Amino acid sequence: MIGRIPLALAALVCGLLLAAFTPVPGPQQTVLTFQRQPDFQVGDEIDFLVKLETLSGAPLEAQEIELSIGGEVIGSVETDALGAALFRLEAPFLPGTYSVEAVYRGFQFYLPASAVVDLTIAPAEIVVQTVPVIAGLEFSLAGQILRTGADGIARTSVDRAGAYILELLPNETLLSQTGAVFSQWGPGGFEPVTTVTVPGDVWKQVGFEISFPGNFIFVDPDGNPIDHDEIESVVLRGSDGMVYTVTAGETLRLYANRIFARLSGLDSVAVVHSVQSVIVDGVEVVNRGQQRFVLTLDLPVEIELLFYDVRFVAEDLLFGLPAGTGLELVYPDGVARLFDFDDGREILLTGLARGEYEARLVTNAGIAPAFPIVLSRDQEVRLPVIGFVDLAAGLLTAAVVVVGLPIFGRRRRILAFLRGPRRAGGQQAQR
Repeated sequence: MIGRIPLALAALVCGLLLAAFTPVPGPQQTVLTFQRQPDFQVGDEIDFLVKLETLSGAPLEAQEIELSIGGEVIGSVETDALGAALFRLEAPFLPGTYSVEAVYRGFQFYLPASAVVDLTIAPAEIVVQTVPVIAGLEFSLAGQILRTGADGIARTSVDRAGAYILELLPNETLLSQTGAVFSQWGPGGFEPVTTVTVPGDVWKQVGFEISFPGNFIFVDPDGNPIDHDEIESVVLRGSDGMVYTVTAGETLRLYANRIFARLSGLDSVAVVHSVQSVIVDGVEVVNRGQQRFVLTLDLPVEIELLFYDVRFVAEDLLFGLPAGTGLELVYPDGVARLFDFDDGREILLTGLARGEYEARLVTNAGIAPAFPIVLSRDQEVRLPVIGFVDLAAGLLTAAVVVVGLPIFGRRRRILAFLRGPRRAGGQQAQR
């Protein structure tokens, strides 16, 4: 028993000596970092993500991080299991650069740490885009005048969040030159004034429908021009369902596009026009819907009409001799016109509309019957006339027939009468 006491005492002494000479671990160094560069615009939701960890990379959970901007403490957040702390700021900030500091005060065996970063707040950009592109168009926003560039886009910036009134100015000269008419805003709104909200719908589209005066050139199938005065009416149908009727001497504006609101924004869709009818001299001179076009400001629209050339030749019915002094032509609308023949007793009429005509020779030396013509191509028409020579020849022929037929019918009887006595006398002589 007495022997065991010195052993226990020796063990205690050794333990005390070992504890005295074993170094005690001190507080661990920590690292605090911002996870992303805080760059924002006016009106954006501002947040900061910081991370706290040891030098070895071990995350520190449930540690309080304090955040200050410009030397003013704005709050503190505890780290999560990954050592991250997320700060969200609700107070609005004006454009500029601010110094942001995150501070960890330390706790027990963890040393304090801090990190500093610059917070950049940029002005909010508002964009106005015309659909289709119209350069030089002016708008008013918060006392500023915006003007679209060559790309049809106007840009400006504002320093504060909120609602701003955006107004389309009259732009009378520009709109009259381009033929543009305001249609709608995108998103929504059919008045020239709308609201832009920051943050929110800071990209505004404004749609315009363009109309041009109908500039038409009429040609025949060979490309020869046709006088506008000959055109009585033109009927057009657009792919937007609109039907336009243009009468003689009238100028009509036609829409070149329509604006439609899609999920992706405003869409300018070209209007395709088709020629439904062209009336000349009371008849239709186009095939319905065969010709189509899209209007442009500078280029005229060429419409081909079914016009043809006819050469009229007057000749004697029996002998083919030149006859007549002129031509009376009744057009499809019932109007009769007179034309003089040249020395060769013929005339070439160009640019006659497709349709049914009636031609009659003008003559003082015979009978000229009416001659119907269905004009659907270039052609030559020979008009007969019954002249005095033809009448004389006809009368002579009739006389010969009238006199000759009875004589021809009695020819056998006469021959038999004349031959009969000779045969009888011959028989008597033989006897």
